[in-house]
Amino acid sequence: MVSCGKIDVAAKDLLCLRMKYKKACLVTLSKDTKESIQLARTLDIQIESTIFQNRISPDSRFYLGKGKIEELKELIDTQEFDVVLVNGDVTPSQHLRMEQYLNATVWDRTFLILNIFGKRARSKEAKIQVELARISHELPFLKEWVHHAKHGERPGFLAGGGYKVDQYFELAKRKQKTLRRKLMEIEKRRGVTRIHRESVFSIGLAGYTNAGKSSLHRILTGSSAKSDEMVFSTLEPLVKKVNDIYSDVIVIDTVGFIKDLPPSLERSFQSTFEGIFISDVVIFVVDASEDIIIIKEKIQSVHRVLRSGLDEGIKMLMILNKVDLVDLNELKRKTKAIKSFTSGYRILPVSCTSLVGIERVFEFIYQNSLSETYTIIIEPGEKERFMDRLNRYGIIQNIDWDQQVYVDIKFKKKYEEEALAYISSNGGKINNETRNQTCTKRT
Repeated sequence: MVSCGKIDVAAKDLLCLRMKYKKACLVTLSKDTKESIQLARTLDIQIESTIFQNRISPDSRFYLGKGKIEELKELIDTQEFDVVLVNGDVTPSQHLRMEQYLNATVWDRTFLILNIFGKRARSKEAKIQVELARISHELPFLKEWVHHAKHGERPGFLAGGGYKVDQYFELAKRKQKTLRRKLMEIEKRRGVTRIHRESVFSIGLAGYTNAGKSSLHRILTGSSAKSDEMVFSTLEPLVKKVNDIYSDVIVIDTVGFIKDLPPSLERSFQSTFEGIFISDVVIFVVDASEDIIIIKEKIQSVHRVLRSGLDEGIKMLMILNKVDLVDLNELKRKTKAIKSFTSGYRILPVSCTSLVGIERVFEFIYQNSLSETYTIIIEPGEKERFMDRLNRYGIIQNIDWDQQVYVDIKFKKKYEEEALAYISSNGGKINNETRNQTCTKRT
């Protein structure tokens, strides 16, 4: 958030992201606190106490009602907490009032996630995305501080001197514009990388954080990617070739989904999901050990995002991971339930721990990635026209020149029939020994 107590504003920014909070009090209106506890643990924050209030919507002034906010203040006055965590999002006015009344640092769920992203970011683009998302989130809060400062109230972090809050607000807006410009420049350069990646067959891994995406990525590629229990262990896309399969097949692991991800974060990290959207096949990893109600919510949430960016007809596999933690009859019931509210997925039960079912995942990749090698014979004058299409349809293995052009190519399975039809109708020729058509598999 915009306040870290009574400190200089110039130093406040870095301090917010670098302070290693250890003890926290969790404020919640829901009994479901599992995700917030996981998020806190990722930053080495231990939840020491919890203040729960059973109400439908937050109090407009202090998030908690009068009695509970007083209870929280008494708790803070008697125990030492480094931060108060809110299991939800607070408005700028709620945040200001809570910090002033409690005389404590307050983080809502979005700011907690931003701190995790800041910790995980490694690449230049990811760091810029985190910074942009943080500033975009903070601006409304700064505006609230400006409003109170202009009315004679002095927000706590001004007491230490330094910039005035309105000057910092203007500085933040200028920084936001600069970061957006830098991201646009990076996205232009990434367009070249995207064109290059289209020359290989890509498999995108999707799913909620902690479902087992990174573990599956490690198994499929033999990589040493992190597969710990911390959320967002993968923030930036991990691209690796598949073990023991064609060298032209890669697997892309991206940042995990999370329940009710704030819109500002979705926009800032849209490019990290791009690896899924440009994939030829998508593998959706689901934690089968969770309750079926939670599984349904997560599947529908991810499904909405996938359908918004994926081409129709793309091959999709749903992996029910962690089946070693589920009774066989329970697994059958969950599989049946999932089939009742989904369509378009092939479903495979898998355990990334015991490796049960992994061989079937490899089989799926073999069956849906690339064809065997075809040899296409093209007249020299038609080479340029044909090559543009062939590069889109598959991966060119070799080109030989004689009086004619011989192109060895593996088609992406989803384009194979379309490619053969195009070649047949546009004069492509072959050394036909096994097929009576204008192209054939290489012998």
